[in-house]
Amino acid sequence: MIAFTGGGTAGHVYPGLAVAEELKIRGHLHFLWVGAQGGMEESLVKTWGMDFLGLPAGKLRRYFSFKNFLDLFKITAGFIKALWVLSRTRPVLLFSKGGFVSVPPVWAAKILGIPVFSQESDLDPGLATKLNMGKSTRIYTAYDKTMEYFPLHLQTRIKALGNPVRRELLQGKGTQARETWKIPPNSLLVLVLGGSQGAKQINSLVTQALPQFKDKIFWVHQTGPEALHPQESAYYHPRIFLKQELPDLMAGADLIISRAGAGALWEASALGKALLLVPLGEGSRGDQLRNAALFENRGAAVIWKESTGQVGFENLLRDLLDHPEKRDQLSREISRFGAGTAAKRLADEVVEFLSIPESPHV
Repeated sequence: MIAFTGGGTAGHVYPGLAVAEELKIRGHLHFLWVGAQGGMEESLVKTWGMDFLGLPAGKLRRYFSFKNFLDLFKITAGFIKALWVLSRTRPVLLFSKGGFVSVPPVWAAKILGIPVFSQESDLDPGLATKLNMGKSTRIYTAYDKTMEYFPLHLQTRIKALGNPVRRELLQGKGTQARETWKIPPNSLLVLVLGGSQGAKQINSLVTQALPQFKDKIFWVHQTGPEALHPQESAYYHPRIFLKQELPDLMAGADLIISRAGAGALWEASALGKALLLVPLGEGSRGDQLRNAALFENRGAAVIWKESTGQVGFENLLRDLLDHPEKRDQLSREISRFGAGTAAKRLADEVVEFLSIPESPHV
């Protein structure tokens, strides 16, 4: 049995599920996901068909908060439960996708002698990855440059293989999206993705822009749980969360407006989609800004700068919609990241490791 851990956002779940899909094809049929009690990852994992066990989970903050003291107890309780779960289930390997919930299982696995594979999606490692890296048997990054963030004594454990993308996302049909959503033949499909939790900033930019972009634009907008003022209309379709519809919509999209989380970037890369990015900036650790800058510098995305405000957003949007050659150029450049192979390569790494007689998984 192979165990997975990670959670908090879909970006800490879907890449792990993509690797599990590839392992299933290779004959590994027994999986367990260790996540947070009541976390959003539970429904995603169970929908996929994997067993799920929840831990008490405390948030890892980089700033002072009285909540840190309460969360220390949650983290300790999570570690004790992780020890109990892993000692009873004895997985041959723990695959960590990061997020604060991954730290107790990774540390427990190290104590129990269970090998750990950690995968980091962002350009610079998150706090959980930094806490887990010394406990990891192997570390996989999306970018070669990410290796610079790890200490020298860990360099031999690291490989850059890209970010895993789910097979189902690669199998979408744009023609099916146009038929299902009744998109007029001469309309451009603009897909707005604020991440699994939505994004108030994107929501505000898009809803204010709607009156300026009614003609020949068909909007599908993943809003998250935030209540929006614009009502659904013939050309604007808000949804709290897109699941089964997403592969077809992404395949058919002429332009995607998105946050700059690693998952969103690499999913767009796998499908060769033009991106207008609204990265999370203020109040974050800056990972999305650095992710976005990397793609922009390679000509693979356009970034909205907060300093340009609503007018700047609408100007960028109008420029991309009015010039298909610019969208085509973005599509060509983003495709060069080669995102479609990462899940297969990571699954190969797992299979290869577990086949080595002297590996400490027996």
